[in-house]
Amino acid sequence: MRPRYHGRNIHFAGRAEKDRKSVAKAIKVAIGKIAKKNPALAAHLREAIQTSVFCSYAPAMAVNWEVANRGCLVASNE
Repeated sequence: MRPRYHGRNIHFAGRAEKDRKSVAKAIKVAIGKIAKKNPALAAHLREAIQTSVFCSYAPAMAVNWEVANRGCLVASNE
């Protein structure tokens, strides 16, 4: 018998669903922190990162990433 609450069946998310939500939340929080230092990068990541059953990074156009001094990321569309 399924658990009920106020006459409705209760659905308990499985481990995979909980993990998927945790990853999506962590990515959202990280992009929020990035936005404070680099709003353009955060906007790019919001557009390019998809979180659903699988996570993916698919930018609209090709991006070449380089690590500049002090570990800062520099992107170019060349």
